[in-house]
Amino acid sequence: NKGVHRIRLFPKTGHLLLSGGLDGKCKVWSIAERQVMRTYEGHSAAVRDVQFNHDGTKFVSASFDRFLRLWDTESGKVLQTFANK
Repeated sequence: NKGVHRIRLFPKTGHLLLSGGLDGKCKVWSIAERQVMRTYEGHSAAVRDVQFNHDGTKFVSASFDRFLRLWDTESGKVLQTFANK
């Protein structure tokens, strides 16, 4: 229920939108249906940036919790976590 800090369009087609929220969640939205398709939870602070890879199968999120997380877009699983502590 907090604001969105960053949005990115799905590579090439732009039919999906990836958002990074101030609530620490990343979400993939259907632009055509105007609704959330999946929510990714794993950060304890606001997400400051998100970015898809070249084909949209993965994305990375950077958070104010000082972690980067690499996600599998389809399964929602965290593939890797990188720390800056």
